Amino acid sequence: MEKKKVLLVEDTLNLLKLGKAIFDSGGYDVITAADGEEALAALADNTIALIVTDILMPNMDGYSLCYHVRNDEQYKDIPIILYSATYTSQSDEGLAMDIGANMFIRKPASMGFILNAARELISAEGKLNTNEPIRKQELKNVMRQYNSRLIEKLEHKNLELEKAQDELVKSEKRFRALIENNFEAITLKDEKGKVLYQSPSAQRMVGYTAEETNGRNATDFFHPDDIPDVLKRLETAMKNPGIPVYGINRMMHKDGHLLWIEGTTTNLLENENVKAIVGNFRDITEQKNAEIERAKMMDDIVQRNKNLEQFSYIVSHNLRAPVANILGIAAILNDLELNGTEKILLGQGLTESVKKLDEVVKDLNHILELKGDMNKLKEKVHFSSLVEDITLSINNIIAKNLIDIRCDFSEINEFFTIRSYLYSIFFNLISNSIKYQKPEIAPVIEISSAMRNNNLLIFFKDNGLGIDLKKRGDQVFGMYKRFHTHVEGKGMGLFMVKTQIESLGGTISISSEVNAGTEFTIAFEIN
Repeated sequence: MEKKKVLLVEDTLNLLKLGKAIFDSGGYDVITAADGEEALAALADNTIALIVTDILMPNMDGYSLCYHVRNDEQYKDIPIILYSATYTSQSDEGLAMDIGANMFIRKPASMGFILNAARELISAEGKLNTNEPIRKQELKNVMRQYNSRLIEKLEHKNLELEKAQDELVKSEKRFRALIENNFEAITLKDEKGKVLYQSPSAQRMVGYTAEETNGRNATDFFHPDDIPDVLKRLETAMKNPGIPVYGINRMMHKDGHLLWIEGTTTNLLENENVKAIVGNFRDITEQKNAEIERAKMMDDIVQRNKNLEQFSYIVSHNLRAPVANILGIAAILNDLELNGTEKILLGQGLTESVKKLDEVVKDLNHILELKGDMNKLKEKVHFSSLVEDITLSINNIIAKNLIDIRCDFSEINEFFTIRSYLYSIFFNLISNSIKYQKPEIAPVIEISSAMRNNNLLIFFKDNGLGIDLKKRGDQVFGMYKRFHTHVEGKGMGLFMVKTQIESLGGTISISSEVNAGTEFTIAFEIN
């Protein structure tokens, strides 16, 4: 059986879709139109069993459509339902019935009510008492009523629109004031990550004006090392619309300093009112720097505790032997049966033990002085001048051993630090390379510097004997640790170098192979 056709006339798309769904569910074939003119065109192409129309529409409203249908011999018997949320008074209903409507329904109405009304009118086909077409002499009075009601409704609608517009303007002003005075920064980006908008707080935070940021990639303002993380967060946000993705990153202020920011990235491209990727973030530089400083302090405390344990071990270990010797000799000297020669030998042994004890105490005292001597004034130190001073002081050794010292400080040649410490570090590392040169091979010492991600790096490389780090790597910077016995030494040099570097806030690392030379890398963070 062929479905009955219902002509649904509505200019609001959502309501048109809803009405179509209602009549589809009732088993009707639904023809849609956006106004009266489209409805008349649809009547010409279809056999319509029922017209359901809104009243207030552009081009041709529901009253006019009803009038045209009732005064057309071809369509005058089609039942009509006028359905309105704007025209709801008794006089509105009376006018609708005067023009020729069969039923007047006020919005909203339930689905069941609308379908029952439709079935009742369609089933009465041929039996429906359709209002007679309005005669010309009556038309003038009806149209006067119609026009009066239309003007009244349009004026009311206009007042509502003006009120809504006024509220919209107020809301926009409130929203703009909220954005402009918000502590947090806001940015809007398109689907490619280009900046569309940044709030005044964002401009104040990063130092760039809107003209300097709009149209640029958002990643242009992040620290280069953080860009992969920023892109990953953007990718996650794109895959999860509406869900904020949290992160902490570093941004570059216009004047060059770093900012730590935390915030969220939210994909609102599908949001009708936003249509952008929204970034909400705030400056946490002070908080982050405090965290970093606390972490450094904790690391320093841990390292100091380790050093204290090591120092305590060194003290007990290195003092034990000479003290034991002294106690032993003292016990023997108390033996009254010793002859003169034996007493002389024991006296010599006692002297040697005391000297050894004094030597150990001096070494330990020197270390304590070093650890507590950080109040010295810092100054600008040039690496090239430092190496020149050292080579002059040991010029005879360099000439005797044909030492070739090659320096490259072209990238960075200065460091604000304690000169005596840096001199000692350079001197010890150069001396070490000279001491442990390979026989029959001209010694080459290469010293260079570089800047990498706010870190000053100083490299010392030689072609000497090298060290087996697999066996001795954990002992390289230990006190009294020696790896070659063919030259004199106490095993204090590298221990002192490491202690001095750490006192200056730096680190030192080593790479070495037996008979393949050694390279030390010193790193200082530059704030």
